[in-house]
Amino acid sequence: MSGIVTAVHECADCNTVTSLSRHADAGCDGPVLYVDGKWICGRCGDPIAATARCRECGSDTIVKRRDVPVDVSPDVAPTAVEQAVHAEVNEIRDRESLPALGLDRHLAGIAREHSRRMATNGFFSHESPDGETVADRYDDWDYSWRRCGENIAARHPTSLRDARAIAREVVDGWLHSDGHRENLLDSDWKVEGIGVYYANDGSVYTTQNFA
Repeated sequence: MSGIVTAVHECADCNTVTSLSRHADAGCDGPVLYVDGKWICGRCGDPIAATARCRECGSDTIVKRRDVPVDVSPDVAPTAVEQAVHAEVNEIRDRESLPALGLDRHLAGIAREHSRRMATNGFFSHESPDGETVADRYDDWDYSWRRCGENIAARHPTSLRDARAIAREVVDGWLHSDGHRENLLDSDWKVEGIGVYYANDGSVYTTQNFA
């Protein structure tokens, strides 16, 4: 969360609970936000003053501050990032004279679920808090495998509207990690599945599963 809050007014006389403002533009009903020491309109950005009067009965209200979540998730679909990661991986493998990996939808389902669990349960590991391993996930999803492998990433991307730029940052991180690079450039892999999930704080969780 950031330091952004909004004004919430509770009237003891008529029990109205609302967000109020005195706004220069009567046609704008944006929310009141307190940002960097100033009250502003959350829609148009104009400075405004939070009023302490109840709009229903005119009585004084109790003014409380409520945290406002800030969504900094990418403005592109997670599936677009998944496709971009897959393309980026195969470009790198081609430069290394390695065969391209096929995209396996079954593996992608396994990968997406692990990314979702990491993002929503606050952990970052190949092993889940309940002890579930990569091999367990393959088995739980009834995936037939001879070898299994996994790369994971969690980062705040610098770009929010360019799926390929986000993918490059993810894959570049793997290339600069010995274990992840070894996985990505393993000549024995035939297919991969990519799963992307956005956390509430805007982090992009990415799982890459191999077979």
